[in-house]
Amino acid sequence: MKQRISIQYTVEMEELPREVGRLLESAFNQYQLLQVDCRFNPSDGVLAHQTVERIECIRRAMAAVDHRLNDASNIINGYLAYKAQADGKIIPADGAHGPTPQLDELAEKIDKFKSLMDVPQENEISD
Repeated sequence: MKQRISIQYTVEMEELPREVGRLLESAFNQYQLLQVDCRFNPSDGVLAHQTVERIECIRRAMAAVDHRLNDASNIINGYLAYKAQADGKIIPADGAHGPTPQLDELAEKIDKFKSLMDVPQENEISD
């Protein structure tokens, strides 16, 4: 099986749609080739070494398509997160990546609820 490595490089913001488009086009082209190359005729004899080899070849090609789609998805999600942060939709606490004010408020409410649950009730019978 081929070994995969991770690479990292930068592009100008204006080039990002083209780069993602290139990844998607590559994935879709490979997928279309798979549809053509993977036609199977059951009369060829399914219980044979050739069938297993063909299945493994198809699975490797499908994995390559999946990797390309995953790369494109990660890039898009990263871009969307960047845009949301730049638009002020995500406000990091103290300038670092941390809880947002809404999460801080929720944490306070949870703590308050916990403290109410810890207070013994006057009418409660102890063991």
